[in-house]
Amino acid sequence: MLTVYVPYTKLERATRKALSIPGFTAVDTSAEGAYIAFMAERWREGIGFINVEHDAVPWPGAIRKLWECKAHWCAYGHTEDVDFSPGTGYETSLHCCKFSTEVIARTPSLSDSFDGVTWMSLATHITEYMHKRGIFVHQHYPPIPNLGRAE
Repeated sequence: MLTVYVPYTKLERATRKALSIPGFTAVDTSAEGAYIAFMAERWREGIGFINVEHDAVPWPGAIRKLWECKAHWCAYGHTEDVDFSPGTGYETSLHCCKFSTEVIARTPSLSDSFDGVTWMSLATHITEYMHKRGIFVHQHYPPIPNLGRAE
């Protein structure tokens, strides 16, 4: 099974409760640039993982669906109207997503491309980087609730 990482500035109680599963690892990313460094480290390690942001509340079975999915890059939106199809104007969310070992191996220089990227532009940057290489996200449904308290 893939490790589930939860980068956080303030880990919500509901998120912690929803993730009472084996392999859940909380990572403090409250320092300036820490989320970018966290993501770069995942790429340098080269091991697939699931990312759940600190205000996401995965419903029962949502993480398992990501684990079991054959697609190499998967994500849940946080509302019904989010559509990650190319050209829709939505970047892929890091809210609740999977990056497989295979997709990391296909994009080894992603971690070298983060100069000037902020936590607010990270999802957009990753999406654009992947799209330029012909890699598109597989969107899962239904969406994962977001408590909307990102700090």
